[in-house]
Amino acid sequence: MKARSLTFYIEPDHLEEVVRVLDEQIVPEYRELPNFVGLVVLQADHVRREVVCLSIWDRDMEASEEAIARFRKRITSVSGASAAMETFDVLRLVSSQRS
Repeated sequence: MKARSLTFYIEPDHLEEVVRVLDEQIVPEYRELPNFVGLVVLQADHVRREVVCLSIWDRDMEASEEAIARFRKRITSVSGASAAMETFDVLRLVSSQRS
């Protein structure tokens, strides 16, 4: 399993637009990609808000390369900030859901 983080800073008045873009454009596109497991969006409450989007992928993320490039462009156009990207191996993913 793999994970990719996008981290960027935005002014508080841009947060609503960023969330709208995530909900209306990014999430539907990601759901169509192979190996997509989920997306977590985190916010640190500072004067300039740090936002971290963590996507989880089962196996490889190759099919998501074009989508992530579009995502980064959309974030930049909405927030005026560029997003730093990192890729991780997921060692554990724990869920509270029980069968």
